[in-house]
Amino acid sequence: MGELEHRYGVSRARVAQIFALAAGAVFCAIASSAFAKCHPAASGDVLLAGGYNGHQVTAAAEFFDPLTERFSRTCNKMSAPRVRAQAIVVVNPPPGENQILVFGGGGVPLLTTDVWNPITDKFQSGPTMEADTQLGSVVELADGRSLVTVGDGYGDTSDRAMIYDPATNQFTLLEQHMISRRSAAAAALISGCACPNEGKVLIAGGLSNFPKETFIATAELFDPATNSFAPTGNLQTAVLNGTATALSDGTILIAGGSDGSYSLNSAEIYDPSTETFAFTATNMNMYRQLHTATRLEDGTVLIAGGIYSHAGAPSNSLSSAEIYNPLSGTFVLTAQPMHSPRYLHSATLLGGTGALAGQVLIAGGGNFNGSKTVALKTAELFNPAGGGTFTLTTGKMLSALYEHAAAQLP
Repeated sequence: MGELEHRYGVSRARVAQIFALAAGAVFCAIASSAFAKCHPAASGDVLLAGGYNGHQVTAAAEFFDPLTERFSRTCNKMSAPRVRAQAIVVVNPPPGENQILVFGGGGVPLLTTDVWNPITDKFQSGPTMEADTQLGSVVELADGRSLVTVGDGYGDTSDRAMIYDPATNQFTLLEQHMISRRSAAAAALISGCACPNEGKVLIAGGLSNFPKETFIATAELFDPATNSFAPTGNLQTAVLNGTATALSDGTILIAGGSDGSYSLNSAEIYDPSTETFAFTATNMNMYRQLHTATRLEDGTVLIAGGIYSHAGAPSNSLSSAEIYNPLSGTFVLTAQPMHSPRYLHSATLLGGTGALAGQVLIAGGGNFNGSKTVALKTAELFNPAGGGTFTLTTGKMLSALYEHAAAQLP
């Protein structure tokens, strides 16, 4: 212990602590001149995985601890760098511990997946996908399976989709193709409508490059009972990079996005009972795309950040946020904006019973100033009380990141 104490300039008590952590298999290597221990994640912690750090796509990951509001490294990296990856919480697979499956987003065709294992506090190899997914969608179904659309097949938008089944830990490519080729579409589960389309998945809009590149307004429904797709009503406006949020009455909010030229401030409601789209009572307060939309515990929806672009105005990332009220169909700006403009960030509703339950963790993202994007290392918490306020987390992220995956351990 004396050699370590001398070499790294830490106290004897700290050296003893490090050896104790090593015995428990929960510490990683040193960072700079201080020790950076890896994180024995617990229920309620939020995993941030992969993304772009401003220089390169990364395979690193970290956890946010709601009890301390600080971030710490995972004990190893994923098997491959991933950007715009997806993350699914797999509840109680053998041997009975919740896991997080991270997949897609390789920047190149990538069929491998990574699973964060709570037994070892490390990533390990997961099931192999039958098709790569890039700019696709993932929606958890009522039976615990997940629908994964392929999205962009690297030069050609795709009409293929897969099912991930946690019971078998396998991805299966669906035999039936989607109605339309599409990437960067909006998708959400229909839940609470008490109608024949209950439990189906709405997939709307996106980009299709077949037979030519087109922003599309078409939509379709996936039926988990038959593993099939069927057309439904069209959007009022063709939209790319919009968000889809399932509301408590079974309707789905499609907000913002791009029309191919500029950001949109429009929003639409899909009614699964009539299979039609209609504009909300008011537009959003800002034109935005590449934002986040998070349904809060009271049923309202937090719309945060994104990219602003409009005719005659310079493009930039947004610090503004607004709340959609399903009862009135209107949008109202939050009491204060975020501390940093950001887009392609993550927004995670914190569950559980802790002090931060019901708040939203806004992590990372890019700050675009009209000419370049700077990756952000900050994170903030949205508290819905009092009209909505944002507070910076006690600790900063360990890496600046945007286009990362995020998921909270149950």
